[in-house]
Amino acid sequence: MRNFKKKKPAFKIIVFLFLLCNYNFLNAQNENSKWYFGIKAGLDFMTNPPTILTNSAMHSGDGSSSIADASGNLLFYTNGDTIWNRLHQVMANGTGLLSYQNTSQPTIILKKLGSSNLYYIFNMAPNLYTPSFAYSLVDMNLASGNGSVTIKNNIIYPNVSSEKLMLVKHCNRKDYWAIIHEYNSANFRAYLLSAAGLNTVAVVSSVGSVHTGVNTIGCMKISPNGSKLAISLYNYPGPGKFELYDFNTSNGVVSNPLILANFFGADGCEFSPDGSKLYATPLLGNSLYQYDLCAGSNSAVANSQMSFSASFTGQLQLATNGKIYLARANQTSLGVINNPNAAGALCNYIDNGQSIAPKKSWPGLPNFINDPLQFSPTAYTFTLGAGYFCQSVSFQAPFVNTVVSTCAASSSPLSGLLWNFDDPASAASNTSTALNPTHVFSSPGLHNVKLLLFTACGADTLSQNILVQASPSISVSGNFTVCPYQSTIFTASGATSYTWSNGVISPSISLSSASSIQFIVTGMNSISGCKSSKTLTLNVNPCLSLSSVADETNSFHLFPNPNTGIFSVETEDIIHIEVLDILNRILFEKDLSKGKTDLDLTPLPAGTYLIKCIGLHGSRSGRFIKIN
Repeated sequence: MRNFKKKKPAFKIIVFLFLLCNYNFLNAQNENSKWYFGIKAGLDFMTNPPTILTNSAMHSGDGSSSIADASGNLLFYTNGDTIWNRLHQVMANGTGLLSYQNTSQPTIILKKLGSSNLYYIFNMAPNLYTPSFAYSLVDMNLASGNGSVTIKNNIIYPNVSSEKLMLVKHCNRKDYWAIIHEYNSANFRAYLLSAAGLNTVAVVSSVGSVHTGVNTIGCMKISPNGSKLAISLYNYPGPGKFELYDFNTSNGVVSNPLILANFFGADGCEFSPDGSKLYATPLLGNSLYQYDLCAGSNSAVANSQMSFSASFTGQLQLATNGKIYLARANQTSLGVINNPNAAGALCNYIDNGQSIAPKKSWPGLPNFINDPLQFSPTAYTFTLGAGYFCQSVSFQAPFVNTVVSTCAASSSPLSGLLWNFDDPASAASNTSTALNPTHVFSSPGLHNVKLLLFTACGADTLSQNILVQASPSISVSGNFTVCPYQSTIFTASGATSYTWSNGVISPSISLSSASSIQFIVTGMNSISGCKSSKTLTLNVNPCLSLSSVADETNSFHLFPNPNTGIFSVETEDIIHIEVLDILNRILFEKDLSKGKTDLDLTPLPAGTYLIKCIGLHGSRSGRFIKIN
């Protein structure tokens, strides 16, 4: 309660923890990229390092909030009682909000669920004579895209409350919880916000300390996985303290308090990106504290406290670059925890870590929604197969924290994941629980591939249509059985271009060999780039040819043998041939001239036949085999 505390000109610091890790940016990060706070101070986290902003029109004693669009372009910012638009002008109807800047967490902004242009501004006014919790609504389609307040100071909780205000995503990854704390009470109040609107019936958890007097000063934060809630109590009674609770994102219940420290002026608190560490600061103190939330028992966590030298300390806040920033009251720089997941001195705290000159910080920094990157997947990615592997597709899940740990603060809220490839013909291979699987589709075409991310509340389903290209189906025609050195032509079909294993690039190829050989043809579809190969065998038989007469004057031979009814006879003289069946019946006869003559006996059924060759100097006979 600000009217209960007397402090020096609002000198509070906030360590600004930024959540990025080494993963792809999501819209929520860009929306939190523009920071306006303190004495007309600002930072732009769309660059690395962040760019100093000097265009702010706002003076904020303690907390503030700002919002950008999905591309990181500023929309508006507020200190709780006035709103400034992207031109740094007071927004239409943007004064007189139910709060005031001299509050730890006076305001926070949330885009209305299911809307592209409406934004909630939640406000906290811890005053004995004023309703304490309300919201206003901004329509960014008004005032030429600069926004206008259409609903102002709609009361949610009409009684007095503490200075703590935080939003966190429901475990269904769609809805939100708005959390406050009653004044002169031990009651937390959690309000569910969904696409249907705000449920004004709160989930009330009566647990922990009574917030009264200057004890109402201080911040509330939620761990990245939503399982832990931390608050700072400025001075309750006597030395202030930090308290750590369990928070249930499925039902909004706060439970299991743990007192972490007792010292004067508890003010700022924030979690590391992986949830394993809690950082805390006193108001206008000279120390920064770290607690290891994975140390084990409650006493082990409390005893894990480490301290670092700091100055003019105030609040703490996580940022989109994975660092935590500390507001240093009336100073031209912020403190920076560069590696907040690391224990002890490895966290690398720098007291003058980020300049904001020529502007100055006050004890507060912007208040943002706890909507961490690793639990807000928007889509998975995939890589289509190419070349010989067109029907093989590699999938990459969006970054999600899949760590299952006995440390509740750092464990994943996911209980598992499941891929469904929309390929029932692949049987058991149609699903996978691997993080980044590869699936070979049994058929080309459009497949609706789903990734299910399971939580205690159900499952997020990420779905995309994926067009799987077909590998060409190659077929080859030709005579696959020949005599030694007999030439034959093979012709491939089924693709748009062909390459043979001897380097010939053509649909057709002529081959001959002294013995049987294997050859390969590769076909490619020019549009998709998909390839497939076919390995074939050219069978070379000895060819049971007819012998020449002794004087070789009418030498001749027949090939190939066996054959399919197509064969050749070579002779050095004029001859007469007869083809007979096993009953010695003449089935075919013909006079042949000197040289090579091709004969077609394909009408004959498969079997063994006698061929008789009669020349000027005698006759010879032999057998040949016709195959199908």
